[in-house]
Amino acid sequence: MLNKQKRQIQKLRKGDRKLYRELYEKYYEQFLSYALSALKSQRLAESVLKETFVRIYDERASLDPNVDLSIQLFRILENCVCSLLGQAASDQELRQEIQNSITFKDRIVPETTADKKETFIIRAIHNKILQQKLLHELAATRR
Repeated sequence: MLNKQKRQIQKLRKGDRKLYRELYEKYYEQFLSYALSALKSQRLAESVLKETFVRIYDERASLDPNVDLSIQLFRILENCVCSLLGQAASDQELRQEIQNSITFKDRIVPETTADKKETFIIRAIHNKILQQKLLHELAATRR
């Protein structure tokens, strides 16, 4: 298995478009699911996926043959999601789109130890966005 992954990474690093397409087809649904859970917006999730697969191709030379390929690809996805959420901190329109897409059940997310690191990170980010929104609304009502 490890040798197969090493060969895949070597092929990908050389620009094997067929393998790139296979990876796209293999991971698209899983990555979309993760992006949707983090962003709660189909449009933003699809945008992040486009960016993710562009980065995978652009950064293919830096893929490490000694590290599981799926972990490396998921890390690129996580970075793209975090980058978009970071942009939302300074972009009012983007922040509003994310806030508007969070359903009521998502608005109050208890801070618990998550089974998966990414779930905990997503909850922390959503809680931070919600806190900022509530503080802004509170400040507006006190004026």
